[in-house]
Amino acid sequence: MEGYIKFHRSILNWEWWHDINVFRLFTYLLLKANHKAKSWRGINIKRGQLITSLPSLEKQTGLSVQQIRTALMKLKSTGELTEQSTNKYRLITLVNYCEYQGTDKDSNRQKNIQDNRQSTGNQQASNRLATANKNDKNIKNERIKTNTAFAKPTIQEIKDYCEERKNNIDAETFFNHYETANWFRGKTKIKKWKACVRTWENKDKKESTEIKPMGMDDVTNREEYEAYRERNWQEFVKARKLKGETDFNEQRKKNHFVTLDKAMSAKIARDKKLGVSRENKT
Repeated sequence: MEGYIKFHRSILNWEWWHDINVFRLFTYLLLKANHKAKSWRGINIKRGQLITSLPSLEKQTGLSVQQIRTALMKLKSTGELTEQSTNKYRLITLVNYCEYQGTDKDSNRQKNIQDNRQSTGNQQASNRLATANKNDKNIKNERIKTNTAFAKPTIQEIKDYCEERKNNIDAETFFNHYETANWFRGKTKIKKWKACVRTWENKDKKESTEIKPMGMDDVTNREEYEAYRERNWQEFVKARKLKGETDFNEQRKKNHFVTLDKAMSAKIARDKKLGVSRENKT
């Protein structure tokens, strides 16, 4: 790869300047982003965008996957980038790439200014300073708009955040719930979807403390046992999904019930044996 990127001195005042992982990742993304639009495997990649993946970023930057996810989350929180994820790749967009890198016309204009510097004198210097201040103000205003506007998350972003918080929330269920409601909670438009995730967490914790799940020892009749079997299967599926499993067909469910039935039969036989022993002692 040939060419270069531009770094303005104002980068020293950037809020992530002292965060080594964020700065390293952002610099790499600037270097790898397309400087002009092109197509890759039928996907149109615009100027300031790039196709990548977590394993690729890990290999190229030397950062761990968790460090990369954290850095991406920070950069998205301040409006530096957006991303669209699939199970094969990530399309990352550097929001203000054109402000960072300018265009070929901008480069030629800057060159002409430098060539004519002796003849233009202090007036042009003042004009450039005023223009730079105006551009900086425009960039800051654009970032403020980006930060305050709600950006609908992808299922992958929700999944990454839930994994980071180590909760049991299903990302697809969460997404579909709010997508159906057009990302409203009641009559209020959602501004921070991560806050909704945390609300779901608190709700799950409250329900788990208020309701004690029935165990096999609590079953007293056939109806309760049928309910216990179904609940046990749902808990089994939920736990396996967290480990990445996806195949939960009817045959597997049937085998699971067979295992439970054997355990229940053994429990009944054990209880009967204990009952006979107590009778003999008395």
